[in-house]
Amino acid sequence: MSTVTLPAVESPATPRRHRMVVAVGVVAALALLCGVAWVATRGTELATLRSPGGVVRAVSFSPDGATLATAGDGGALTLWDATSYRVSHQCVVHTGVVHGVAVSPDSRRLVTAGADHTVRLWDEATGAEVATLATLTQSVNAVAFSPDGSVVAAGGADGKLRLWDVESRRQVRLLHGHAKAVRAVAFSPDGTTLATGGEDGVTVLWDRKTGKPLTRWATTGRVHAVAYSPDSRTVATTTTGRGVQLWDTQTRQERPKLTGGAGATCVAFSGDGHWLATGHEDGTVKLWDAADSRAVRTTAGRSGSVTAVAFAPDGRRVVTAGGDGTVNVWPVPAK
Repeated sequence: MSTVTLPAVESPATPRRHRMVVAVGVVAALALLCGVAWVATRGTELATLRSPGGVVRAVSFSPDGATLATAGDGGALTLWDATSYRVSHQCVVHTGVVHGVAVSPDSRRLVTAGADHTVRLWDEATGAEVATLATLTQSVNAVAFSPDGSVVAAGGADGKLRLWDVESRRQVRLLHGHAKAVRAVAFSPDGTTLATGGEDGVTVLWDRKTGKPLTRWATTGRVHAVAYSPDSRTVATTTTGRGVQLWDTQTRQERPKLTGGAGATCVAFSGDGHWLATGHEDGTVKLWDAADSRAVRTTAGRSGSVTAVAFAPDGRRVVTAGGDGTVNVWPVPAK
């Protein structure tokens, strides 16, 4: 197992832009203990990665396929080489839990959302903080880049969706669509709409250009995650008590939901649209044929709920994270 040497603890006088290259307190101790490296697989996965800080709550691949970003409890963000699975950066980016992380379409920037009420923009190559886009009054739960990279969207515990212009760092929209906290946000691949899911059991489809809601899909239970199909015609959601639901963005109607999707907490489409992956409360991961909604693979259970899932840009791997503090890399079968 390889190890990573962490830099010295940040002093109060250290400028904020250097926060990304420091790790402090329990996160540093855990990092040194486990080496912040990849560990032996259990036979079915390609690799098992272990990050410090406990629960891993967010995963995101850079569009160029070079980097995997993971984040979670303890305020830590870890950047992995997506080929060797070795750590390229490990750092503290928020005080407390990091709820969301996303990589820009050009793979040059990262955006993170935290329980410390902030949304922060980072340089992927140097690890320097580029800007704090917002300091809000409540937790920020989800973030996403627009497909052209010009806008960052963030959903908060106050039930609002905020959009910032990346270049100017200015907030350009404040959208009200949820009675409770926004838990998930995603832009459509064609850039025309975005979807949010909330604790109020509602998924809202928004017109990106006007900022107006196009439709509201109501269900029972909290919406944990939202994901678009590559053709932008389908939104998949995971909801407490309802499993995985599929929504048609053209007709605005619900499609037949996936049989066997109960307990799903997170969802992602592969870039070619062939596959749908879901993580579940019982620790299992399911791979579905997106064409016929048929489950083709279910992994063995892990310790703790699966909290996040993402496909590599090449579609050959799917990554899942969970409450046991590990990130698993799984092979995707040829279509």
